[in-house]
Amino acid sequence: MTSPLSHHPSLDATELQAIIDASADCIKVLDLDARLLAMNVGGQQTMEITDFSVCHNLLWPTLWDGDARRQVEHALDAARAGQATTFEGATPTFAGTPKWWEVRVSPLYAPDGTVTRLLAVSKDITARKVAEQQLHASQQQLRDHAQTLEVRVGQHERALDAFVRFTTQVASSTELDELATAASDIIRDAVGGAISGFYLVKGDMAYPVVFSSNTPPAVIAARRAGIALSAPLVADALARRGTSFIGGEDGRLQSVGYASALSVTAYHVGDDPYALFATGAQRPDWTASEQAIIESVGKGLGLALERARQTQQLQERTAGLDAFVAFSEASGTTTDILILAREAVDALETTLRVVSVTYHELDGDLWKARVWSKALDPEIVAVLTEGIPVDAPSYAEAISTRAPLFVPGWSADSQGVAKTEEFGAGAFYPCFVGDSPRGLLAMGTQRAGDWTPREEAVFNAVGRSLTLALERAERVAQLAARTAQVTEAARAQAAFVAFTEAVGSEIGVDSLARLATTVVQAQLDHVSVAYYERQGELWIGVVWSDDVSPDVVAQMQRGVPLDAPDFKEAVDSGAAVFSEVWDAQANTLSDATMYGAAAFYPVIIGGEAQSILAVGKLTGQPWTEREQATVRAVGRGLGLVLERTAQARELTAQRDVLEHRTQALMAANEELEAFTYSASHDLRTPIRHVMGFADLAHAALVKNQPEKISRNLDIIKQGATRMEQLIDGMLMLSRAGRQDYQPHMVSLEPLILQAQQDAQLEFPDQTIEVVMPPPVMVWGDATLLQQVMTNLIRNAVKYSGRQEVSAVVVRMDETESEWVITVGDNGVGFDSRYAGKLFGIFQRLHTQDAFPGVGVGLAIVRRIVLKHGGRVFADSVEGQGATFGVALPKPSV
Repeated sequence: MTSPLSHHPSLDATELQAIIDASADCIKVLDLDARLLAMNVGGQQTMEITDFSVCHNLLWPTLWDGDARRQVEHALDAARAGQATTFEGATPTFAGTPKWWEVRVSPLYAPDGTVTRLLAVSKDITARKVAEQQLHASQQQLRDHAQTLEVRVGQHERALDAFVRFTTQVASSTELDELATAASDIIRDAVGGAISGFYLVKGDMAYPVVFSSNTPPAVIAARRAGIALSAPLVADALARRGTSFIGGEDGRLQSVGYASALSVTAYHVGDDPYALFATGAQRPDWTASEQAIIESVGKGLGLALERARQTQQLQERTAGLDAFVAFSEASGTTTDILILAREAVDALETTLRVVSVTYHELDGDLWKARVWSKALDPEIVAVLTEGIPVDAPSYAEAISTRAPLFVPGWSADSQGVAKTEEFGAGAFYPCFVGDSPRGLLAMGTQRAGDWTPREEAVFNAVGRSLTLALERAERVAQLAARTAQVTEAARAQAAFVAFTEAVGSEIGVDSLARLATTVVQAQLDHVSVAYYERQGELWIGVVWSDDVSPDVVAQMQRGVPLDAPDFKEAVDSGAAVFSEVWDAQANTLSDATMYGAAAFYPVIIGGEAQSILAVGKLTGQPWTEREQATVRAVGRGLGLVLERTAQARELTAQRDVLEHRTQALMAANEELEAFTYSASHDLRTPIRHVMGFADLAHAALVKNQPEKISRNLDIIKQGATRMEQLIDGMLMLSRAGRQDYQPHMVSLEPLILQAQQDAQLEFPDQTIEVVMPPPVMVWGDATLLQQVMTNLIRNAVKYSGRQEVSAVVVRMDETESEWVITVGDNGVGFDSRYAGKLFGIFQRLHTQDAFPGVGVGLAIVRRIVLKHGGRVFADSVEGQGATFGVALPKPSV
């Protein structure tokens, strides 16, 4: 593209052309008919023209409409006459973007002084024009707001005065009738004789407590029956959780014939309606000032009601605390459950006096009373000790809800508890230890009606204390059992240590087996020991203790079939088998009948039983915990040593494997270098954004265009943030590849639980439900597999975030060669045709706005699983959730 230029003494035409092209103003050269001959590069960008050829020779005035077009024609005529003209007008860019322009049209002269061409320079002044329009609108809004504010200030002053008067008057009161009377008096005085009433909610109705002193008797009589919560004005106030107003004909229809202007203020405790404050006046409608006063006093009454309710709760908690302390002091030194129950019964009787109390324990399908009030009628005691069915309504409800249950209207027939007709109310507290119901505390009173808040608080406190005491007793019992186990384990450990110390550097199988028989005989009394190895379809005895008779030795050397009962059970279970009454004949050792009990420990090497350590007792006494622990300890030690021996024999083969892995590692490093080069290209996009918008910001700064500067800097910041995320993702993937790989058998359950916790921390507002697979062990590195499960579950929660509950299902399938773990969700899913792309670095099938992220989590999963020698896969139907899976190979034997 060329354009006619004037010559400058120090610049050639090329330099002048470069300067003109760099300008953001649209510089156009026209012929005398106003056809476009040339345009600078910067102007083409400003006019959003990608190819100048489409507008070459186009009549420039045709790009303008209306008044702007007339200004263009006038400027062109003046330029043809040798005069330069400037005007402002609006016309869209070539791409249709609306803009304002400052245009100067000048003549271009030939050497002989005649006008041969025209020059039009258009400068984008859209930002200035928009700012001028916005300033005008803001000034008008400010004037309107000032007028409104003057009116509201007067209303708020009167409302604030009413609020202060009310709060001052009830500063120290917590009685409901006093609070309501004070509010009514303030409304009567401040709102021109308006009447009012205070109501408490019970069920679907609100019943009056206090009316203002000026309420007509007819209104009081009409409102004694209460107000239905479904009444339109009441329902609206409840929905607002505040004050609702009504007037005119609607107000007259909802009143009782006195007022047309009505209001109701609703009060709640949590989500439940608690009270109403209603006002009315004999006028068509409320003024704004009156509404402000009613709302202000209503809020003050709400604060006072909350204070009164908290005072009442404090009194109830104090009574409960007294009962809690009394029970705790009485039960602090015992763990006997029935003694604890007796203390609970006595604490309730002493504190509440007019109650009868029982403590029940579950016996099959019956709740049987174990402890009861001493004054309880013997006939009732007989019924309760015989047992109450678990499906008796109140008993069953307390257990199913795992919460205290208060029954205000007790009915012996409907409850299925005979002889209890004299009771007017009942209460039940389920005592759970963990997930098991260990007991049920029951209380009854002969007084008709409901329980008082104080009685409920005391019963809850004692029930909670009894539950804590039962938990403590359970822990003490568990500790005692654990102590006994530790003692036996210590003895077994001594046997294990004795064996390992005797082994030293010995690696001969027969010698190791001989050491095992010696240690077992040294630790146990009156036992014989033998060591069998599998040879074909037989277990052949190869080592035995010196006290084994020659006849038994001969049978051992001939061999025992693999399906001999005790031998087979030990192999199938993979654990020690202890026979209390041993059948020598069934195990094809008919000459070994002198052994009354026998033990068999399978020695597992490489996942298979290679040998068996057998121990026979010359007495018929059962195996003690210490004897069993000793057999297990020595057997385990023998298995470890023999496995070490087998590993030593495989050292040469392992060296070959190591060399192979080294080569694989070198290939992986080459792959990582290639990946790094490829991934770096993804960084160029945010870098281009940063550089490009930095130039635009600089240009806007020169032109003093703050709006453009701010927008461009925001885009620069977004680009830098994106670049940082991409770099972090590359580093995370790189670390996943460099982490040490230390495989062993790993339990999958704790990895899933930790992953669920990590996902909940990242998405605290999302409800997450994870369905766990049955417990299973897999072969792998625990740290790396934790990353796999965390990324898979976090991915499932992220893409199901639009659901009310993120339902995540973890499944485990096992084949002969691998464990297959899948994580399914109820999220948005994806097009399964692109499943293979999801495990690549920075690969995403959803937009950043829909689901933020950089696309590195699944790439980390793939890298770790490949390190384990496994594979990854994914499947989905769009809109129906997705399933991501990994397959981990089983170690070779």
